[in-house]
Amino acid sequence: MQDLSMTILEFFDCIPGVMFGLELGEDYRLCFVSENVSSLLGYDKEYLISHPTFWLSLINSSDRSQVIEGLRNIMHTKVLNQEYRLNNRAGQILWVQAEMKLITKKGQALGIIGFWNDISERHHATAKIDNEDNFLEQELKASEERFMKAFQLSPVLMAITSLDDGTYLEVNDTFLDTIGFNREEIIGHRVEEMDIIIEPAMSRAVLKGLLKQGTIRNKEISFKDVRGNLHTGLYFATPVIIDGKDYLLSVALDISERKRYEEQIRYQAYHDLLTGLPNRRSFEKRLRYTMADARRRQESIAVLFLDLDGFKRVNDTLGHEVGDQILCDIASALTQCLREVDTVARLGGDEFMIILPHLKARKDAWPIIERFLTTCRKTIVTEDAPISISVSIGVAFFPEDGTRVATLMKNADIAMYHAKDAGRDRAMGLGPIQ
Repeated sequence: MQDLSMTILEFFDCIPGVMFGLELGEDYRLCFVSENVSSLLGYDKEYLISHPTFWLSLINSSDRSQVIEGLRNIMHTKVLNQEYRLNNRAGQILWVQAEMKLITKKGQALGIIGFWNDISERHHATAKIDNEDNFLEQELKASEERFMKAFQLSPVLMAITSLDDGTYLEVNDTFLDTIGFNREEIIGHRVEEMDIIIEPAMSRAVLKGLLKQGTIRNKEISFKDVRGNLHTGLYFATPVIIDGKDYLLSVALDISERKRYEEQIRYQAYHDLLTGLPNRRSFEKRLRYTMADARRRQESIAVLFLDLDGFKRVNDTLGHEVGDQILCDIASALTQCLREVDTVARLGGDEFMIILPHLKARKDAWPIIERFLTTCRKTIVTEDAPISISVSIGVAFFPEDGTRVATLMKNADIAMYHAKDAGRDRAMGLGPIQ
């Protein structure tokens, strides 16, 4: 195993990411950039350093103002995390994640250090929301002294621990700021003792096994801070030798905000934001699964299409805010009428759909449908005249009324209009329900 400085240099050379430094001032002149900038932008390090303001012209014109505004505010915020587009030499548009930190000494601002990480793949494949972004990586200095400076200023969490017993030898400021301990509370204590890592798969025994295969890369871990808040990180680790002893250099990028955003996107993709019910996409997926299950069990399914009666008058008379509250009340009422195996979804407007599986005969659906009719009858008192709310329900049965998702939903919709035409506040099917 090589000495610490060479091992660290090789470790950072294998991480795809560009380290750069900026001078303070109106034009934010580029004073340092790592060698691998050419693989990102197509311009070599020497050209960019000799044209220190050229990098600003590579920022997409739509993003430039917000980038410069962020740089102006860094004097107050101390750190800056941004995503924006850069135009490379080949004319391609790259999305980068930029993490920057203000460098100070004795309270005086000296400059800005930062990292660019290419996240183009994530932006070009947003439909694949399960994809993980590449780790925001480090570019090492050419010596142990310069590495330790970059170690302390790095905007990602970094720690050096004993490979034998997990004792902390050093951690950087970002580690301390994120976890919430001060340096004296960490240094000299073991990882297990501090109870930070909550991922059982990251025990020392497992780590040693992984490290026999080489550097650990892009491993997702869970950890917590002193307040008990959970974080998610992308973890990198490599063994190093310091004074003849084996240590572990660990790097983690806190991706908690990104994970929360992805979970929010996943939720919005399958749920109605007003009522919290599943949306059409989720309903169709659930119906497809339920139909396959019913085929195996040789059971029937009732698919219900519900449309509120009198709802337009509510919106016209009392406004959309009251209308939205009624939709939420109806959604809650329908949910309370369901069995555990049933599904209710909001398609949009005042339209809902329900799946009633595990039926032996058509008549088995009727008691549940009656509950829906009763629950949805409401009277709203207004200054002019009371407004009556009810629901018209169309019912289609699998497999009699269709063996495809689209066919069942269409036939339930048709049956709902039969119920409207017959006087509303009732349920009707293409054939008899009871």
